[in-house]
Amino acid sequence: NLSTNAFGSGPVTVVNGSQAFFGIAGTWTNTFNIAGIGTNVDSPSYGAMRLAVAQVLTGTINLTGNALITNGTSASNPSTFNGQITGVGNTLTLQTGTFTFNNTTANVSNYGPTGAGTIATIISKYNPTNGSGPANLILGNANSISPGGLQLDFGTLVMNGQNISVANLSTST
Repeated sequence: NLSTNAFGSGPVTVVNGSQAFFGIAGTWTNTFNIAGIGTNVDSPSYGAMRLAVAQVLTGTINLTGNALITNGTSASNPSTFNGQITGVGNTLTLQTGTFTFNNTTANVSNYGPTGAGTIATIISKYNPTNGSGPANLILGNANSISPGGLQLDFGTLVMNGQNISVANLSTST
């Protein structure tokens, strides 16, 4: 995807085994319905959403199943999510790069699926064996992350003075 208009203005669906690739900086307003870890062409996978650098997504990210999102292979690649992250998927995995979650929707307490708190967020390293940088998650407000489980697997969470509650917390070193 080398244009911010490449997906048009409607919703974009990414099923397991495929990938939405963002090759340029820009802002996308689409709703993305995503599931899976991305294409099997990449090993390891770059995710159902493969961001590269300075992407801003303002629409809803709807997890239709468990999903992986990466910022390529560099820990310095940033992306910003201003919409809700919701859906029936149980796990959102973020790998490599810096993710900022703002959830600027009108009802910011409406994070996650019905029965809020069921999405587990995993912040991890793209590939612990090849030295790729870890993922970093920056919270823009206290309602930016699901109150479900939180796993820091070689990743970091920047709270920016926010108070959050999660169902459980686990870490790896």
